[in-house]
Amino acid sequence: MPNGTVYYLGNKSRSADAVVEICLREFGKVNSAFDLFAGSGTIARALATHMRVITNDIQAYSWKLCSAALQGDQSASESLMKTARTGLLKEASSALLSHFASEVAHEKVILENSLDNKYDAEARRQELSHRLREKFGRDFPIVGNYGSVYFSIKNACELQAAANFSTTLPPEEKLLLDAGTISAASHSSLTVGNQFAQPIKLRDKNGLPKKESIKKYAKGFAMDSIDFVVNSLLFYPCKGMISNDNICLNSDDKSAMQTHAANAAFIYLDPPYGREHYSRYYHVLESIATNDYSEISDNLSRMRGNRFQSPYGHRTKARRTFEQLIANARSLSLPVALSYVDETRGKSVANRILSLDDLREILRSNYSYVKEYGVSGKTYSQFNQLGSKRDSRIGHEVLFIAK
Repeated sequence: MPNGTVYYLGNKSRSADAVVEICLREFGKVNSAFDLFAGSGTIARALATHMRVITNDIQAYSWKLCSAALQGDQSASESLMKTARTGLLKEASSALLSHFASEVAHEKVILENSLDNKYDAEARRQELSHRLREKFGRDFPIVGNYGSVYFSIKNACELQAAANFSTTLPPEEKLLLDAGTISAASHSSLTVGNQFAQPIKLRDKNGLPKKESIKKYAKGFAMDSIDFVVNSLLFYPCKGMISNDNICLNSDDKSAMQTHAANAAFIYLDPPYGREHYSRYYHVLESIATNDYSEISDNLSRMRGNRFQSPYGHRTKARRTFEQLIANARSLSLPVALSYVDETRGKSVANRILSLDDLREILRSNYSYVKEYGVSGKTYSQFNQLGSKRDSRIGHEVLFIAK
């Protein structure tokens, strides 16, 4: 994964350079930018090589990823790398694996027999995961809540060890290790699409072994998450930053704008447009970032009962919430760069509450200058005021500039 971060819906790793180039072209050489919905921090990282950056996201995992990338201390990173490589982190992991040796061995037996049609591997796996939660969910939240669900128990122990070990470190090193642990969790997940909305299953609806899922499970079981944690540290902090005075916030967008928008030359917006809330896909990363126990909404998904659900993802609230967002930016005389992935299919819009036409209308009612770019990978092209060539942009990213 680029930048060693996380698998993320709407990740802008392929288009980040083009987005930044458009912003520089439209806003000129400015001192600072505000990424209000930072997510994995991809755009913020790219902007940081040209200007000071302020980021915000309501999710703790995003705040930790961005803080490590944009505010992380290089000497702390080097010190942590040395500590990790001298074996202290490995020792902590080995101790926890010893504590859960019987559960790891049990899971290994399930995996070894998973291709046997007469052996109900999925039922045994679920039974094991329920016992883990009942027995260890509070004291070892990553292992107890997600072992044998979203991670192998072995990987869950390694991630738990890293999360626990970080609490013994100085704040500068703790931040970096937490970011590395979040990154490792994203890459060792036993899930559909590398997100956390749905764990993989070892049996299909007919009760037959799912060979690809079993193969992925075996691969995860063999993976050393501690090695991935350590290797992820190479990407924190971000290389080539212009400023050492970046700011990373963990707040709702309205509060963040009130307190920090005046310090930026423009605001970059990529809010959640879809009906599916990001907290549904990344609730596990949130739990790892906080390393706490949370009541769950159901035993299958293990979603946090208190997970945040954005008003941008509610059909009855999205339009009004977005109108207020743009109006607030305009009231601060703040130019806007707005990303949107066009998923238009004829007269319907797949998983989108607001359409391109909705966004055009809202932006034009607040700003006299609205320009639209189609972004494809590292290239981009400008579209006319009527949004021509719409069909050619299906499934591609659109970047609005409003000022």
